Amino acid sequence: MGYRKRQRAITMIEFLVVAGIIAAFFVLVLLPQLTRPRTPVRRFKCVNNLKNVGLAF
Repeated sequence: MGYRKRQRAITMIEFLVVAGIIAAFFVLVLLPQLTRPRTPVRRFKCVNNLKNVGLAF
C-alpha cells in the first residue's frame, strides 16, 4: 500500500573516487606552478653565474 521512498545516499567508495579525481585535478593544475623557479631566483642565479665567470678570468 504505502511505498517507502528510499533516499539514495552517497557511498564511501563514491566519495573517495570523487575526492581522488578532484585531488588529481588540483595536482595537475598546481604542480607546474610550484616546481617552476620564480623569476627573482632565476635572475639571482644568472647574476651569480656572471659574477663567477668574471672571477674566473
